[in-house]
Amino acid sequence: MDLEIIGIPRSNFVRTVRMAAHEKGVAYTLNPAMVHSKEVKAIHPLGLVPAMRHDGLELAESQAIARYIDTAFDGPPLVPLDPRAAAPVNQWVSMVAASVDQLLMRRYVVEYAFHKDDDGNVVRDVIDKSVKRFPGMFAMLDNAVAGGFLGGG
Repeated sequence: MDLEIIGIPRSNFVRTVRMAAHEKGVAYTLNPAMVHSKEVKAIHPLGLVPAMRHDGLELAESQAIARYIDTAFDGPPLVPLDPRAAAPVNQWVSMVAASVDQLLMRRYVVEYAFHKDDDGNVVRDVIDKSVKRFPGMFAMLDNAVAGGFLGGG
C-alpha cells in the first residue's frame, strides 16, 4: 500500500512530510482534508494535520510522520545516523516547529488570512506585536545558516 498523506496542501506541516517523502523517493498519495475534518479526527485526536496511513499504520504529527518515512523506507537518511550529528538537526526541527512557526506562521500569516473584524479588516493587534520580534528571529536564522547549513554539511 502506498503512503497516504492527509491534510491541507498549503499547510507548512503537510508540506514538510511531503518533502520528506520526496527526498526519500517514496511514492505517496495526497488526500486533501481540512483540519478537524472527520477523516483527520479519525487519526489525530486533536484534529490537526498532517495525518498519515501506510500499510495498516495510522500516524499523526509531522515530526513523527517524517521520522517514520525516514526509517521505514529505503533511501538516503534524512537525519544523520550518528547521535551527535543528528542532535542539531533534531534541535532545529523542534525549534522551527515550536518557535519559528508560531511567530511567522501562526501570529503573522494566519492572523492576516483569518483574523478579521466585522467589516472584513485585518485585526492587527497580534500582527503588530509579532512584527517587532521579526528582526531578532531573522538575525538568529541568518546567523545559524551563515556557514551554509543548519547542521551537517
